[in-house]
Amino acid sequence: MKKKISLVLLVAAAAGAGIWYKWLPGADAKTAPKPAKAGATVLVALAERRDMPLELHALGTVQPMNTVAVRTQVEGRLVGIDFEEGQLVRQGQVLARIDPLPLQAQVRAAAARRAADSALLANAEQELRRHQEMLAGGFISAQALEAKRAQLALLKANVDADQAQLDIAQLQLGYATIRAPIGGRVGARLVDAGNVVRPGDAGPLVQIHQMSPAAVSFTLSAEQLPAIRAQQASRPLPVLAASRDGQPLGQGSLTLIDHQIDQASATAHFKASFANRGETLWPGQFVNITLQLAIRSGAIVIPPSAVQAGATGRYVYVVKGGKQVERRSVTLLASDAEWAIVGDGLQAGESVVIDGQQKLDEGTKVQAIMAPARKDGAS
Repeated sequence: MKKKISLVLLVAAAAGAGIWYKWLPGADAKTAPKPAKAGATVLVALAERRDMPLELHALGTVQPMNTVAVRTQVEGRLVGIDFEEGQLVRQGQVLARIDPLPLQAQVRAAAARRAADSALLANAEQELRRHQEMLAGGFISAQALEAKRAQLALLKANVDADQAQLDIAQLQLGYATIRAPIGGRVGARLVDAGNVVRPGDAGPLVQIHQMSPAAVSFTLSAEQLPAIRAQQASRPLPVLAASRDGQPLGQGSLTLIDHQIDQASATAHFKASFANRGETLWPGQFVNITLQLAIRSGAIVIPPSAVQAGATGRYVYVVKGGKQVERRSVTLLASDAEWAIVGDGLQAGESVVIDGQQKLDEGTKVQAIMAPARKDGAS
């Protein structure tokens, strides 16, 4: 009776564990069949061969191509402001005016001194001619003639000095009208009319930013420097600027590779120039920069989610025969949000795991599901 009860309990326990098999008298439990272990389910995509641009990406800051702090070059009372804050101005346009009356007086004084010395010079020239005639008649000595010539040279020097002082006074008078040294957009007015301004003042009257063209400053890893220099030696490198949400802002070209590497960050500094005719780039704005190095024909590309980083470098899981994965090291030439360009390690048409890698190891059996095709036909 006890043996029968034990048999019933054994069958019930087996049923509760989900294990059913036909009971055979004398059957050994070690020889009973085990359930098949299902493979890990993963999402895969095909490695493709495409013509791909080799691009580098960075975060850049917009800078005006030129910035000028407009200051006075003469001392005086500011009597007029001839610009509106934020206005676009052209080179040479009048921005402000300083009271010209003291400077006009200096011009008249310098002109008077020159006129007086010019009169003395004219009289000395006439006396020199008379002395030359008197020397020929034997009425004066040669020494007296030489003294008269020296006096004439001194008066000529005085006239030249007076002319220089007159030129300076006229130049200072011209500085009373303050003009834009470059074309661009003015900022806020920093000094109001009625104030006395001096060349040594701490702040300028206003600042002008040259908006068109504009520059964008950015940094890239120093490891990219040899490739960038090699490509720039053969052609201008195009640079694309986009807003942080991906809206295109303009295309320019690389104009500066700085002469040293920042050792603290192991980065190199670059600058690109943009025409910026529509002023889509604004000083101080952060933009996404794409530096286009070259077009790589027939490149092997995969979704970037397939690439994993390990202690020995980057790798992918390749599905072999649709049932088992192989962990394979790859070299990565470039990557963005859509594609990763593989240098070595993959062939076109091979399936790589793009989701579910956390469940995998070398030789893991899988159930592969192909990712939906893209609109352009890519996986």
